[in-house]
This record gives sequence, structure tokens and C-alpha cells, in this order.
Amino acid sequence: LTRVVGTALAIRQTDRKLNLAWTIVSSLGLLVMLIGFGSDHAVEAAALYLFAHSLFNGALFMVAAIIDHETGTRDIT
Repeated sequence: LTRVVGTALAIRQTDRKLNLAWTIVSSLGLLVMLIGFGSDHAVEAAALYLFAHSLFNGALFMVAAIIDHETGTRDIT
């Protein structure tokens, strides 16, 4: 449910950083689901996804900040 709601709210955002923030909520829903499965493979997948997610999301927020700085707005439209 968290994954679906986070994705739906991310699609509706016109602010770049809010859009990225809602995709993080969606990813947290995926992590909770993986941990909830309880198998060793699912927990390993959750740990690997958390590491990869932190790397690419940090870069995405930095790019959003650069675009905001250069254009003067975070509005996607």
C-alpha cells in the first residue's frame, strides 16, 4: 500500500524535490515488503537495494539542486 500511494503522489508532484521525496516513500514500501517476506534472500535483497538506493538518490537530489540553482525554480512545468 505504501508503494502504491507513494508512487501515485510522486506522479502528481510538480516540484522536483517533492517528486523525489515521494519516490523515496515508495521505495520504503518496497523495503518493508521485502523484509516482511522474512527469507534470507529477501533480506539480502532489501539490504542491497537500500545501499543502491542511497547512492543513486543522493546523486538525484544533487542534480535537482543544481537544476534549481541554475534555473531558479524547482517547478517541473
